[in-house]
Amino acid sequence: HEHTFCAGLSKFQEDTCYGDAGSAFAVHDEDDNTWYAAGILSFDKSCRVAEYGVYVKVPSILAWIQETTAGN
Repeated sequence: HEHTFCAGLSKFQEDTCYGDAGSAFAVHDEDDNTWYAAGILSFDKSCRVAEYGVYVKVPSILAWIQETTAGN
């Protein structure tokens, strides 16, 4: 899907759980030593081991975020 991506597992073989939807997938840019949100967790899962999180790509919803938060 062009608007989503799956993220790999941590060294503990765990990923997202109930209540995590809306959390950011942060990426470190080593060139300027900054962090940015590359994705937002699309939906909660059942806290199972060895499953991937599904994230919405921030650039694909950035206009909506800006419109929704304008003036707040």
